Amino acid sequence: MPLSAERISSQRGRLTLLNALASTAFSFVAINNAYEIPGRAPAYALLWAIWMSVTIIWVFGVPGWMHLSKRDRQVVNDELVRAHQAKAAKFGLACAFFAMVFASLFGFFHATLPEWTLPAATTGVVVLTALFFARLEMRDD
Repeated sequence: MPLSAERISSQRGRLTLLNALASTAFSFVAINNAYEIPGRAPAYALLWAIWMSVTIIWVFGVPGWMHLSKRDRQVVNDELVRAHQAKAAKFGLACAFFAMVFASLFGFFHATLPEWTLPAATTGVVVLTALFFARLEMRDD
């Protein structure tokens, strides 16, 4: 029995939500351990970058590209999903802008930013974008 586009969209929203929460947890571990364990920073940075990439792919990729036919992928990736992706992209860009403004303002009062600032800000932007997209996808249930 084929799944409807609404059902797949709702599932995608839930999976994106879970992935965003998991990437938040992993980022805390990776960012903390990368600077506490000497010599491990490159490995944690690579794993962190992969996890952030997977989260972005969940938001902006076409769901089911491995197990759905081309016709089914076109049905799932309809105008509503593209509108949600566009809204999530705008929201993510706004989050990135405000993170940059905050970092710039912080720089006025302190000589240097902590070394974990960039990965933490990037994690925040990616996770907030994913959570926003998940909310949009699940709201249409």
